[in-house]
This record gives sequence, structure tokens and C-alpha cells, in this order.
Amino acid sequence: MSAVIDGESLRALRMARGRNQKTLAQAAGVAPSVVSRLECRLQDDTNASILVALAITLGVTVDALLVADYRPTQPDLAADLSAVLADVARLPPGSPATSSGNLKSVCSHATNLTS
Repeated sequence: MSAVIDGESLRALRMARGRNQKTLAQAAGVAPSVVSRLECRLQDDTNASILVALAITLGVTVDALLVADYRPTQPDLAADLSAVLADVARLPPGSPATSSGNLKSVCSHATNLTS
């Protein structure tokens, strides 16, 4: 199994916040050995609750602690949907493009953006 947690990022974030492994572990409610094993890449992954606790304690999102292969790479769906809705809003009332079938097509296209 390949590593899920980026030990180098975890260490860098911890150090940037002036914490040692013990104080980070105490603040996150985990054993100091967990932080040590993750940073040293002696443990490839961990429970989601531990990952979330570490991220919250460090003030980052969970994906900041993941190796690059596991980080989200999806486009900003909100921006894409806003653009589509703005285009639909500019259509004249009763336009064939605003029919139920065409709107389903637009929604289907938006769904494909996230696949």
C-alpha cells in the first residue's frame, strides 16, 4: 500500500506553527507516537478521525496532509455551475433552450465535469 499521509507536509506544518510532536498530539487528542510514525512514514495511513483532528489543530484542510496522488484535482464546480446558470438566466423566457429536456442536458454536462 502506498502512503496516504504526507509526512513531510505534516512535519513542516507542525514546525511552522511552533509545535513539537508532543504538543501537536496533545492538542489533537492523539498519541505522540502517531504523529511521529506519520511524519517518519512508518505508518502509511490512519483513521479519518485522526487525520481530521490533526488538520483542525494545524488549521489546514485535510487534503493539505495528503500525498499529491490523493489530493483533490477537480475543477471549481461552483464557478462552472455559476457560469452555466448565468447563461441560462440570459435566455429569453419560453426559449427552447430552457425546456426541461435541455436543462437536463445542462445538468448532465455539469455532472460530467465532476466525474
